Amino acid sequence: MPHQHADEAMAALTLLVAALLEDPAVRERVEQDPQLRAGMNDPAVHRHVSAGATVEQGMPGLFEIVASLLADPPVQAKVKADPTLQRLWADPAVRQQIEQRRRR
Repeated sequence: MPHQHADEAMAALTLLVAALLEDPAVRERVEQDPQLRAGMNDPAVHRHVSAGATVEQGMPGLFEIVASLLADPPVQAKVKADPTLQRLWADPAVRQQIEQRRRR
């Protein structure tokens, strides 16, 4: 059932992203970065995020935003400080999903 495992990993990655975007400090980080802000303000990305679509259902631009956020040291600190985010981030399947998309 590799497909089911991938679906579960993508759902966990989507939960991680949703939780990050709820954090005021992360939203402020997005607002401070012109590229991230432009990506989040893109109507297509905004529709996907607002509709609760998964990163996989989104588009490459949405994943680029996610990858940029997760590479940011203050965001990484938030992930490490929150047990729920830490659990999602530590999931090997989530890490594999992130690495697969970085290679595309």
